Amino acid sequence: MKDKLVRKFKDEAVAVYAIEKESSQPDFKRYVVSTRDTRDLMNHPEIINCDFTNLMRNGITNALKGINVLDRLSCINSKSVNVCHILRGGLNFQVRDALRKAYGYKWHSSSYISSQRILKKGRFEITEDQYRKFIIPNDATLYTADIVASGVSLNHGFEYIDSYLESQGFELHNMIFITIGCIEAERVLQKWHDIFKEKYPGFNNSFLIYLEGRFGLAVKGTPLRNYLYDTDLLKNYRLGALLSPEYEHSQFEKMIIGLEACSIYDGGKKGFEPVNHIKD
Repeated sequence: MKDKLVRKFKDEAVAVYAIEKESSQPDFKRYVVSTRDTRDLMNHPEIINCDFTNLMRNGITNALKGINVLDRLSCINSKSVNVCHILRGGLNFQVRDALRKAYGYKWHSSSYISSQRILKKGRFEITEDQYRKFIIPNDATLYTADIVASGVSLNHGFEYIDSYLESQGFELHNMIFITIGCIEAERVLQKWHDIFKEKYPGFNNSFLIYLEGRFGLAVKGTPLRNYLYDTDLLKNYRLGALLSPEYEHSQFEKMIIGLEACSIYDGGKKGFEPVNHIKD
């Protein structure tokens, strides 16, 4: 049975859909969340720099509020919450601030890991991963966010998180991942969900929150004239996209929006190299 979207909650600020199929795992929860702000930042590539990150923070704040109606994440003690930032794209998501605004968290901590992918001989590899600053508490609820295409940076981040927890003798309780991404995010998170379930007796739930949709991924042979394989996130359902109705409807607001095949371009450049982003 194919995945389908089932609406679980909607108000004037946010719509929350569960991705469901007959064999869904109750402890591996997949959502698509739609907000006005996240639709705008994807539909208008000219939005850059602080305007881009401000929209992202506002959108994720509303997304967290919507998820909270279903799963009561705000009841988790903020002293056990850590936000892991995958540098530099993960900084765009402003998850630390969004948790404060959405749940009133005061004591949540932050960790950082650099992870830059480069293309070598047709495959993406990780480079510039020397910077790491971790302070994850024992029995933590871990929040992470990033734009995911190939999933290489995300998997690399979890490899280090796992080694850090092991070196400290710590366990993990929950993990929440927020993304503009494709099904590769799901595959990586599912892999680590299974590892953590086996490794840590107290591990509870994994939450995967897609913003606006689970997009298709351009691969070699994708029937488009211009694309970057394992990079471009595609909006067409024929190419694997599963979109929120609100985002799909927004494609008709302006002709240029619907004509654009890719949902978002380099998030790091949009947030931190605006001149180079516009040139590209």
